Amino acid sequence: MNKINFFLRIILKSDFLFLIIFLINLWYIIEKINRYNPYSKLFYFYDSDKEFLDSINSYYNQSLFALEEIKKWKLGNYQSAGLDNYDDKFFDKFDLVRENKLEDGKLCVGIMSKQRIGNSHNYPLKTIVSLITRVPLKYQDRILLTVYNVDRLPLENRTDLTPLVGTVKIVDLKQNVSKLVDNFDGFRKIKEAADYVTVLRHYYNQNICNLILVIEDDSIPCKNWYDKIIEAVRYVKKTNWFCLKLFTSFRSFDWAIYPYSVLFSIFKLIIINFILNRIFFLLNEFKKKIIQNLFKFVNKENKRPILIRMVLFANALLIVLRFNELSVRPF
Repeated sequence: MNKINFFLRIILKSDFLFLIIFLINLWYIIEKINRYNPYSKLFYFYDSDKEFLDSINSYYNQSLFALEEIKKWKLGNYQSAGLDNYDDKFFDKFDLVRENKLEDGKLCVGIMSKQRIGNSHNYPLKTIVSLITRVPLKYQDRILLTVYNVDRLPLENRTDLTPLVGTVKIVDLKQNVSKLVDNFDGFRKIKEAADYVTVLRHYYNQNICNLILVIEDDSIPCKNWYDKIIEAVRYVKKTNWFCLKLFTSFRSFDWAIYPYSVLFSIFKLIIINFILNRIFFLLNEFKKKIIQNLFKFVNKENKRPILIRMVLFANALLIVLRFNELSVRPF
């Protein structure tokens, strides 16, 4: 019994053991909070594969149904959408856009698309359906929309794009725009950059649109995305701007807001580290008083508080880096 009492006192007296218990509880609380936060990566981490696939498939089925409804609607209402006949593609009226006198409202949208090997989810379908259903179809005179196939597979072999044929304009980037990008197929990042530059140059040389939007084929636009883009452009029109980033990432360390994001993260690190230290040492003092009352002995001062502070700082840094998340809502 004396040995058990002795080991119990040693355990209770240990500041490092209390630190471990404190950190376990800290991360448990953080985990619980983030699990129910819809903008947290931990929220997605806890989704089972079945739940994730069910959500994706549900969205795919909705997109496929919406596309069929659009085609049915187009059959009898194509004129109200600014189309000359049923076979016209949505947002492909070059002459209409060219003749439009809008100073800052003509927008060229290029969707970079590549088939994902071994993936059954039709990302381009969801993106295109979202683009054409979340903007008034009467905007045929101010929006040009083109899907660019940047894959090695030719367009006729892209099964994921088959449902979209006849609805929007789809071209093989390498064949119809530039063959120079073939040189970069072995370097994914360079290839992606070359594709973007080629599309931007293509739109620039056409000299039709005064705004260019280039997106990936897994991007989901918000409702009334065109009007919100124009509103954002008008907001920054008087400034010396070159481009707008229309989304935010999970992490605030980002080229679009550097160096302010880094300074803000350092500030958050300082605050979080201060809070962790205050909470831990207050709880530790409370624990010592309880032990003194129960076991009637004086707890010696910890001679290594610097090590404890370093561990707390490391956890504060980990919190900032791992859970430094922003809203992923678009403009």
